[in-house]
Amino acid sequence: MLVWASWAPMAEATMDEHTSLAEVCTEAGLHLVVLDVQESLEDGRAALAGREVGWLHDRHGALLKMYRVIEVPSLLLIAADGEQLAKLDATADAVRRWSNP
Repeated sequence: MLVWASWAPMAEATMDEHTSLAEVCTEAGLHLVVLDVQESLEDGRAALAGREVGWLHDRHGALLKMYRVIEVPSLLLIAADGEQLAKLDATADAVRRWSNP
């Protein structure tokens, strides 16, 4: 799960790299979803318009608190049961290092 917000530093750069990040995640057996946090639904829609990304909206940051995310953007690797497996930089290289230690 890519924890992201349009107001965050590096937000645009992270979205510019989304395709390569998604490809590396797929190669590692992961499904990438963007979690737009702490902004209105309208702002999230506008920021992600025209981008082919699956995304969820967390207006009040409940998942930020649950997973103790301090830095946005961040990449959380979450198991199907909700267990956090890892917290990584939001880069393809970070996923490569995690999947091929």
